[in-house]
Amino acid sequence: MKLWQQKAIHFLKFSSISVTGTFLEYVIFFFVVRFFNSLMDEKLADTIATALCYILAAIFCFIMNKIFVYKSNRKSFSEVLKYFAIAIPKLALTTFSVPFVIQLLNINNSFLKTVINALIQSVLFFLGYIFQSIWVFKKAPGNK
Repeated sequence: MKLWQQKAIHFLKFSSISVTGTFLEYVIFFFVVRFFNSLMDEKLADTIATALCYILAAIFCFIMNKIFVYKSNRKSFSEVLKYFAIAIPKLALTTFSVPFVIQLLNINNSFLKTVINALIQSVLFFLGYIFQSIWVFKKAPGNK
């Protein structure tokens, strides 16, 4: 198999896991934000729901990428640390930008809030792939 084909398959696997993780995040977000909105200030509810759902999806994606995309058998904790060194700034960007955009556009609908979350996450997706490939799982088998 040619190198470009290997890279394409690698990216497709990563994308599939990311899409699954993102879908999981949005489904959870939709219900969590509705639940939190009934308990607290709407902006705070949006912020907490965004952060919580992102963390759950990040854990899912790390495990799946480690096993199926990068095929890393290393027991080293460094992959986890590196992964979350990328995920935490992405979380901060997501956590603060999603509620900001929701408030800026004066959106009160849970579905539209989820769409805003999806758009912001899409931009961050490509950055995550690049950093995971060149730094987090760089030496792992299957990432040549």
